[in-house]
Amino acid sequence: MDSILCSGKYHDVLALCGLGPRELGMQLSDPNLEPLELPSWVPDFRLNTQHEPIGYADIASWNTGGSNVGEVTISEDELRIQSYVIDRVSDIGPVIRSWNKDNVKEVLERAFKLSSTRTNPKQLTAGEVPSESTVRTIARALLLADGKHVGKKFSEKLRLRSDNRMMFGGESGTIGLCKRMTEPVDVVCVFPGCRFPFTVRPQSDQGDFSHSLTVTPLRAQLVGWCYVDGMMNGEGLGDGTKTNFILAEVEDEFRV
Repeated sequence: MDSILCSGKYHDVLALCGLGPRELGMQLSDPNLEPLELPSWVPDFRLNTQHEPIGYADIASWNTGGSNVGEVTISEDELRIQSYVIDRVSDIGPVIRSWNKDNVKEVLERAFKLSSTRTNPKQLTAGEVPSESTVRTIARALLLADGKHVGKKFSEKLRLRSDNRMMFGGESGTIGLCKRMTEPVDVVCVFPGCRFPFTVRPQSDQGDFSHSLTVTPLRAQLVGWCYVDGMMNGEGLGDGTKTNFILAEVEDEFRV
């Protein structure tokens, strides 16, 4: 991990890390497998953690963190990484289980409720109400001549990749899908060079994250990657609060 992350080329390996991938991996692995006390930013390669991000093709379809990779340093059990803080999670919905019709109805109702309260106009398309924009954002790229076939293939991918996720809404109006271990007050951020955003959980005694900037790095735990509507192609790099995070070892105050 040291050589992979510090080389400045493979930050996307963090998609295998965090509380969310670890929980899912334990569920899909040998029930006799003992969990390891690993830092949240270190993947447990014993586990089956493959769970692709939401997208209309593959992870290459997004470019959230842009092409410039931020500085990364590793010291003992800590990973120091540059980040742009986009929002703080304020509301989360039920876990998505696409095979359950009642659950799907509940999730859709929550999605439209969150969409109707969005306040950030940069995320909206002209002429659409917020809920319409949310539904159309991913699907817009699928309006091809053979759209019916493409749409069916995309629909199946979207269903599989949405299972075990939750809807979330942020204090600043963002909306998206996150790992089911995400909690209110978790921070949504973008790591330069990563193709998708992440949620992290700052240590509780550090005060308001938005005023810390790079002066005092924030100690946090990696929760997992997420999908943020309207923020998947570098939009957050200019507007986010630039912050340094120390992704630390699993300490007692972090345990869920």
